[in-house]
Amino acid sequence: MKDQHILKKLIQLRGSIEHVIFKSFIKEYPLPEKLSQSHAVTIMILNHHKGESMSKLSKMVGMEKGSFTSVADRLIKLGYVVSERSEKDRRRYILKLTDKGVEFAKTFGKNHEKYIEAQIGALNDNDEKEFVDTVDTLLEKFEVLLLHSKFEKPTFK
Repeated sequence: MKDQHILKKLIQLRGSIEHVIFKSFIKEYPLPEKLSQSHAVTIMILNHHKGESMSKLSKMVGMEKGSFTSVADRLIKLGYVVSERSEKDRRRYILKLTDKGVEFAKTFGKNHEKYIEAQIGALNDNDEKEFVDTVDTLLEKFEVLLLHSKFEKPTFK
């Protein structure tokens, strides 16, 4: 590897993406009463995955399962999520969105998309094209890395 600072650059890239695309939006977006950022993130993940176990979902959100339990419990109590027994393994429970959760995800997603478009739209035409091309290139390269990885490929909608 020619550049020994690749780890530092990847961490910086991740932080920039999280700040500009996600954290800034979620701080500005008015969440319904009793919902936190963790709740919104959980709803959006469930919207893309259509149902997940508590342990897998807690990993996706980036929380310990014990800490995540209160997030799931609040979403169930507020009617955004239901917990259903798994058809494959009757010992496990799967969290799924209710109609209320789907509606929140739909509205939140549309507003987030507008926010991202506005962020990218702040670039001049040349910079915007270069940005989009760079993102496309990065995604292609990560696809190659995933092919050679022992990790399961993430699923996005």
